[in-house]
Amino acid sequence: MSAARLSPQKRYQRNQSIIEAYKHKDKTKESVLEIAQRHFVSVPLLYKIVDKASEELPINATCIEPGCQELAKARGWCGKHYQQWWKANLAPTKKKSFAKARRASQKKYYDKGLAQEVYASYADTPKGKAARSRSQYWFKVLHFLNRAELKAIAQSFSNIPQESIQKLVDNRLLTWEKIRTLLPESEVEILRDLGLDTQQAKTINRQRKYEV
Repeated sequence: MSAARLSPQKRYQRNQSIIEAYKHKDKTKESVLEIAQRHFVSVPLLYKIVDKASEELPINATCIEPGCQELAKARGWCGKHYQQWWKANLAPTKKKSFAKARRASQKKYYDKGLAQEVYASYADTPKGKAARSRSQYWFKVLHFLNRAELKAIAQSFSNIPQESIQKLVDNRLLTWEKIRTLLPESEVEILRDLGLDTQQAKTINRQRKYEV
């Protein structure tokens, strides 16, 4: 019978039998090869089982994490807590190799054109069109804030105090992340609100006739 087909209980019993036989092999005069053949395992697998004898868990053992009642699967932890331990103790070289594999998988996904198909199907929906419209509007507002005169911005966003507008002008080039650090959230929402007529704002900036 293959080892992969054994149930967890039978695998545990087999491993305990191998460990006991290996401990008393000097008394029984049984070689490692004979022990392996008697338990239908290879010699490398036998040594692996013996080396991990301290990590062998009893049947129906619970997770060693306080408060967790899930069955233990590896090193005394359940699957969730073992994954947390494994990620926390992962070597930097391993992290790089996993990141490289993830990028390769994403590249294959894009090369097949699957990403474009998913994006195209989303872009045709009302939600996708609204998201694209907001993105275009926010880009226009950001372009206007970086290029316009102080008085033009003040006239276009009359709800924002003069001091806040002066901060924006003094800290160009602006990004939305930078704007969030300069202004309170309520004023950022005014800038991002779909209420500014960008074409009219450009006209005000070109004419340079301001009333603040």
